[in-house]
Amino acid sequence: MLIPNIGCDDMNKTLTALLALIIVGCSTTPTGPEDEKPIPPEHIYSASYLVNKPGNESVKFTRDKGMLGAGCPHMIFIDGDQVFEIFSSQFVVVSLPPGLHLFRLDTGQGACPNESYSQETTLVLGQPQTYRISISSNFNLMLTRIQ
Repeated sequence: MLIPNIGCDDMNKTLTALLALIIVGCSTTPTGPEDEKPIPPEHIYSASYLVNKPGNESVKFTRDKGMLGAGCPHMIFIDGDQVFEIFSSQFVVVSLPPGLHLFRLDTGQGACPNESYSQETTLVLGQPQTYRISISSNFNLMLTRIQ
């Protein structure tokens, strides 16, 4: 049996490329409209937040697709109320009055890491907001405003 002679430079290049693929493969990627699915009713804990009321503004939450954390539910709290849990490739739109609001994103059920991230926002009538829930290649949970 012949064993190929691989030099150190070739091995370093191969290992670097493999490591880069692993790191990139570990982050989640944004879902497009064709990939998004609404969260099922059993994952909604405060349905009143989903009712569009006059004078309110809409806030959309989308969760990335990808294998990293796919089995872990992410809980969303709005102003201290647990409103819904969201899984990979899902979205939901809530209706909130203008003003200051606190969004909190929690994980930690089952074998999932226990993490929490919060963010304040000020809603203005006529300016809907969209948030992306993602996990970066360095495994940080993120709630990022994209609109």
